Amino acid sequence: MEHHIKLADTLPEGTAELTITAHTDEVKDTNIGRLILVRAEIDADGTRLATLSERFCHSWPPGTSTARTNSSALPSVIDTPRSFRAFTTVTAPESMLSFALVSGDRNPIHVSETAAHLAGLPNVIVHGMWTSALAELIAAAGYSDDTTTTAPNRVVEYTATMLAPIMPGASIDFLVERAGVDNRPGCGEVREITATVDGNLVLKATAVMAAPVTFYAFPGQGIQSQGMGMEARKNSKAAKEVWDRADRHTRAKLGFSVLEIVKNNPTEVVVKGRSSTTRRACCSSRSSRRWPWPPWVCTGRGNARSGCPEPARLLRRAFRG
Repeated sequence: MEHHIKLADTLPEGTAELTITAHTDEVKDTNIGRLILVRAEIDADGTRLATLSERFCHSWPPGTSTARTNSSALPSVIDTPRSFRAFTTVTAPESMLSFALVSGDRNPIHVSETAAHLAGLPNVIVHGMWTSALAELIAAAGYSDDTTTTAPNRVVEYTATMLAPIMPGASIDFLVERAGVDNRPGCGEVREITATVDGNLVLKATAVMAAPVTFYAFPGQGIQSQGMGMEARKNSKAAKEVWDRADRHTRAKLGFSVLEIVKNNPTEVVVKGRSSTTRRACCSSRSSRRWPWPPWVCTGRGNARSGCPEPARLLRRAFRG
């Protein structure tokens, strides 16, 4: 019915012995049948690699509770305007026998018409895990058309809910959109995947992508402005931690607040008890250009040619020490 996987570490290089521990967490009789929640942990040589959860539905016996899908958004996700990432159409296999043999999922409703009929289905149906795997692959793969280019990425967490059966040979449309950003360390863009057959929704999934490796370089004069970087500090927990750590450092080592400089661009900064400048602290000595970034990114020598003011030069020394 639905499943969730979260990667905790990368697979070890070379040969490793995997230990998989699975246990039943919940059994509940609902109006669509008995729902069974199974959780599993995958370890390699004592290191946790991933955690999984899977909800299965048995059509008998029916109960009185209402079945609900696990489609709640992660609390760490910040909504963003939706943005198109990819679209493709895939034709389901005419026979699921090969997938059943490779995956180990030999549920007869996927390979036997007789078993499918006994389960109340019009015919054999496509494995939900096959559809889910395609959705994850499409979400992480590169994509390009006349208007959009999406770079390939790595999925670190993935949730999929199967909403309707798919018949062999059906044409499935997959749409991938950015829906938010996950602010946990190592996480980045959140992509929502929907799969439809003849306009009917058959699967909905969410993929949390790995955070990109990012390097911020501020190459010189003319691009600075007061308050730069504060929007990122406001919206990103990781950015806020970096700024706050830098601010604690400058207060402890030099006696002033780097956040005060960036936010307010003061006309004077007192460094270790004495005024370091009488002009705007974030301006170069040759022009009115401002330098409001954390000073350890300055590359100049604190003079007129570099555009990097005296406080920043002192800060570089402090951070090197």
